Amino acid sequence: MDGDQAPGLPIAAAAQRLGISDNALRKRIRRGSVAAAKGADDRWYIFLPDAADQATDRATGQAAAGSPGQGADLAPLVSALQDEVGWLREQLAHKDGAILSLAARVADLADRVPALPPGQGAPVAHGGAADAAAGAGARVPWWQRWGR
Repeated sequence: MDGDQAPGLPIAAAAQRLGISDNALRKRIRRGSVAAAKGADDRWYIFLPDAADQATDRATGQAAAGSPGQGADLAPLVSALQDEVGWLREQLAHKDGAILSLAARVADLADRVPALPPGQGAPVAHGGAADAAAGAGARVPWWQRWGR
C-alpha cells in the first residue's frame, strides 16, 4: 500500500475475507470488536490476525493446515454432545410410544360412545333459565314471560 495509507485491508476486502457484508463489518468497527484504523485518505483499514483466516476456514468447512490439537480440544465436547443426542433419541422413542398408546386408547373410547341419531342434539330445557331468574327476583324480559 502507499505510505499515506494505514497498513491493513480495506473494508470490502476484509468483509469478503471474513465472509460477512460490508455493513456488518462497519457495525463491528463501531462496536470496537474489530481492530481498525482510519487512514490518511479517510478510509477505514481492518487489521485481521492469522486467527481470522483459521476462523474463515472453519466456517467454510475447509481444514486449516498447521492447526494441531484442535481435534483434541473438541473431543470431550463432541463426546458429551453425542451422549446427549443418544439420550434425547431414547426419550423421543419413549414419547412416541406413549403417544401411539394414547391415540389407540382414544380410538377405542371413540368406538364405545354411541352415536346420536341425526337431528337430535343436546336436550334443551324450556324456561329453566327464565324460571331461575324470576325466582331470584331478577327482571325477566317480556318475551320470556309471554310464553307462561
